[in-house]
Amino acid sequence: MSILLSLEMIAKYPFTKAAKDYVSSLRIDIESLGSPEFARVYERAKFRVEEALERGGKSYEVGDVSVIMDRDLEVELLSFPLALFIVAAIDDDFATRRFGLVEAIRAEKLISKERLEVIEVLATEELGFNLKRVKKKLDKDYELAIHFTDYLREASRFNATEWKLINRYLENGYVNITQRELARLMRSSIERYIITRVKSIGSVRPLDYMREFVKEQKDKLLSRKYKIESSTFGPLPNSWPPCMKALYQNLIKGESLSHFANFAFASFLLNVGISVDDIVNIYSNRSDFDEKVARYQIEHIAGMRGSRTKYTSPSCSTMQTHGLCIEQGRLCGRIKNPLSYVRRFRRFKNQQ
Repeated sequence: MSILLSLEMIAKYPFTKAAKDYVSSLRIDIESLGSPEFARVYERAKFRVEEALERGGKSYEVGDVSVIMDRDLEVELLSFPLALFIVAAIDDDFATRRFGLVEAIRAEKLISKERLEVIEVLATEELGFNLKRVKKKLDKDYELAIHFTDYLREASRFNATEWKLINRYLENGYVNITQRELARLMRSSIERYIITRVKSIGSVRPLDYMREFVKEQKDKLLSRKYKIESSTFGPLPNSWPPCMKALYQNLIKGESLSHFANFAFASFLLNVGISVDDIVNIYSNRSDFDEKVARYQIEHIAGMRGSRTKYTSPSCSTMQTHGLCIEQGRLCGRIKNPLSYVRRFRRFKNQQ
């Protein structure tokens, strides 16, 4: 019998095959979950959606078990597929990404405190990680090692230097990691899976009992987008080079950018006269947005913190090195910096 088959485990980790099979065996459809006897399931599902879209997972990050798990395990389990359906009905890319991220944060909190044998099954059988037990005392105590291909697939998305492969202990193709580090790697995989689950539902109409809640969430998202798009620089300027337009469009869709891409875009905006407040506003559409962190980083680039040095936009060659240049600069002519594109565009407009 798999260690994941208990009701407690599948309620904790509803993205598992065992959880999906259990819910299917109950033969309860989404429409039935709107009946009075499932009122608590619906309330819990709404909480999960609100936690993602309105609070960004802050309640889960605290690690309060009473918030992470409902005391009724079946309520907790059934609320997950219902929340998936609600997010699909909201039909918004940002909502989908944000929900995937926050549910993955919830899972990470649980996994970081889980028994090692449970984590092994989750990582290998559910997420397909090539993992093995070790006992190494290096800079810290390591109990696990993950194959470098799996490590790179997940850790390459992280910005912190400690996640760079060159800074890790690599032996015979395996990277030594701690339980908390594995939980973080698993979070990325779980996030992608949940986003895929929402998208697989497709475009659906909200059922009668959830229509008001879905409309409320859509209105809030619409208000958020209006706030972003009505920033002082107005619509996406024609004077921006293709690389910066692409970064902007990715942010508006709620996608996360690499550390360098964030720096390149923020420094570009500052140098074309966009205010810190407006840049923070643009970044607020990221699924992992944290206003305090974003504002600090942008103010640092602006020379308002730290060394007080205002950074300029990276050169075109550096943008190419990081894979951010569009069509190898073919659309831009012979320029050396994205800011040159703006200056040239303005000169051309002034001559007309």
